[in-house]
Amino acid sequence: MKNIISSQRFGIPFEKKEKRKCKIVFRILLVIFLLVFLCGVTILVQTFIQRSIKNLAVTNDLNATWISSLASYWGGIIGGLISGLLTVVGVILTIKYYRDSDATKNRVIHMPFLKMEVIGCTDEEIIANGVNLYEINSNTINNDVSNEKILYYRMKLWNIGQGFANTLVIYTGETFGGIAYNELIQVNDSGEFCFKIHAGNDICGGEISFGVSYIDCMTNEYIQSYTIYLEGKDFGNAKVENGYPVFIGQTHAIDKS
Repeated sequence: MKNIISSQRFGIPFEKKEKRKCKIVFRILLVIFLLVFLCGVTILVQTFIQRSIKNLAVTNDLNATWISSLASYWGGIIGGLISGLLTVVGVILTIKYYRDSDATKNRVIHMPFLKMEVIGCTDEEIIANGVNLYEINSNTINNDVSNEKILYYRMKLWNIGQGFANTLVIYTGETFGGIAYNELIQVNDSGEFCFKIHAGNDICGGEISFGVSYIDCMTNEYIQSYTIYLEGKDFGNAKVENGYPVFIGQTHAIDKS
């Protein structure tokens, strides 16, 4: 038994690190291509000048001096353009590096970390009293009630990070964009909710995946993934694997993430 979740941001699937790395590699290859193209054009122009000089009639010392310095003059211009372009690119990359480095340091200072724990397991709905209830795998049993087992897992989110977390959405795979889950969890504080899991009769070795998105005090948005492993025949024998928060952007700058 394993559910599939899809994490999105404002209805748009957020880019994973692999896709962002592909964009960076593409930009580097584009810069290399432009440099190679510029060098090729430079060689062609230089060859054209050299061939043209041979066809010029040198009648006096003044023309000879002018013609002999033409190629070096053009070479100086092209060399200046290339070195200037490389300098500009280097400055831009340096500024971007230090800006991203400072932004990362600021995020780490205020970044929450929500540690998930299972505090109760039962097949009775009474465990969900007083908290939000979220369903998982409700559409994966093929409507065969005889092969279905309803489990209730009461979960606790401990904020063991550096700043508060304002939760936004919980992703269980039941809906396309997740389900609203709004709760402010201060540092060393906790929040609770309950899962209603539709499982098969044989739950041994099953796993449940879900995710929670939240923002910090600097409007940085994160998605943190979790997996519940059902290790024994008893549905109460469960272990939670906590993922690391993944930064996906800022709420006021969706196009800049």
